[in-house]
Amino acid sequence: MGDDNLKESLGSLRGDDKEYTGYRRVGIRLTEPFNKLLVDSRNSLDSTDEFSHGLNWFDKAHAVMLIEENIIPKENAKDCLLALKELSVPGVGKLIDTSSGGKHSGEAFLIQKLGMEVGGLIHAGRSSWDLSLVSHRVKLRSVVLDLMCHINDYRKILLNKASKFTDDVMPYYTHGQQAQPTTLAHHLHAFISAAERDWLRLDGVYKRIDISAAGAAAGTASRFPVNRKRVAELMGFSSVSTNTRDSGYNYDHLWEMGAGLGMLMENLSFLCEELILWMGNEYGMIQLADRYCSTSSIMTQKRNPTAAEHVQAISKRITGRIPTSYIAPELVEDAKHSMDALNLCSGMIDSMKVFKEKMFELTDNSWAQAADLAALLVKEKGLSWRIAHQIIGVMVRLAEEDELSPGNPTPELLDRASNLFLGKTLDVNEEFLRRGLDPNICISTRTAIGSPGPKEMVKQISNSRKLLNDDDLVNSKRKKHLEDAENLTNQVIEQILL
Repeated sequence: MGDDNLKESLGSLRGDDKEYTGYRRVGIRLTEPFNKLLVDSRNSLDSTDEFSHGLNWFDKAHAVMLIEENIIPKENAKDCLLALKELSVPGVGKLIDTSSGGKHSGEAFLIQKLGMEVGGLIHAGRSSWDLSLVSHRVKLRSVVLDLMCHINDYRKILLNKASKFTDDVMPYYTHGQQAQPTTLAHHLHAFISAAERDWLRLDGVYKRIDISAAGAAAGTASRFPVNRKRVAELMGFSSVSTNTRDSGYNYDHLWEMGAGLGMLMENLSFLCEELILWMGNEYGMIQLADRYCSTSSIMTQKRNPTAAEHVQAISKRITGRIPTSYIAPELVEDAKHSMDALNLCSGMIDSMKVFKEKMFELTDNSWAQAADLAALLVKEKGLSWRIAHQIIGVMVRLAEEDELSPGNPTPELLDRASNLFLGKTLDVNEEFLRRGLDPNICISTRTAIGSPGPKEMVKQISNSRKLLNDDDLVNSKRKKHLEDAENLTNQVIEQILL
């Protein structure tokens, strides 16, 4: 082929740069466009819109690095940076859906605006892989940090509510049965402890997301002497991946984030299960605010705990996804739903009415103190735990057979049980029974670490507040670090453009 024909052929393949649609164009390496079904399916699974901020930030940081390392001409790079600034203005810049996906939107914009000779410089030293990986990590990092802040807001609400009910007794249930006395503060603090672990898990997820893959290219880096640490610095990453192949194949942070979301939602679902139970007509220990309830189209008397049920529905959706293959857009969506669930739980707890008299009544008129009475027999009558346990078990059975109220056992009833099991009476009196069965006295004996005793709960709530303050500080420092990094990128660009 002659030179003139070659130029004509090349020109026709290149086309008009103003209509550039991406590197995967018909006539370059491949002879057919993408199958439309494939394009639509890929776009539905991997929407770029959520990650446009990270893509634009990466474009700018990468361009700065290419200039600093003398990989591309400074004057051409300045034109690219000016154009990228335009692309990053809200409402002005718009993602270009290229044939290679929106991740290449920045390069496509530059080529359309500046031509391939200038706009085509920006992709030196990187690939579709690190474009996706970096932009995904930027978004996921931000979402996880937002989620950690929401968890701390939820912890704060729980702590404020728990601190008001350190002395207020309620029944503790196991297997749906009244088991032992506790306090509302102790019960709520259990969910504070769970939320502390949820924050800690996501803290680990954040650290493993906050690793830059920029410059890893398609797994073996590139011939260009890219400065990976500089791009990481400009983009606020705490470290750089130490193996470029692992950068491209490392998706375990997605699984880890999915698992963290699943455990968070299970803990919230567990709280909502309790709220639904406590609000039931047969319990009546709390009342959720009307804004978190619905009613029935026919049963007009009902106040359904709809918000709590909705949180449980979110939990089922998110935990159901854990065994499947995670992709970043799904995790962003799940994180947003998790934040909605946290806000709903915070609102329900903050505004709920607590009926302290009903809680005490349910505890006092039950056998929830039976284990405490057995413990008192051990301490004051010298019995082994198992003998005391068996005697009280016989006493409860006799009371049920005689249709006696749990709130009013008599010394004679306990002696009957002792005679039947031990062959002798224990000679207890009314005062002994009162000390063994009074819910408030039972709670006051709880002094073990983490137990519902009022003094211990005040201590644990104080410890949890201190931990919350420390975790809030971590969140704040990270937010400031990311803001400072983006400001640094923009400042460096302004200096280059001078």
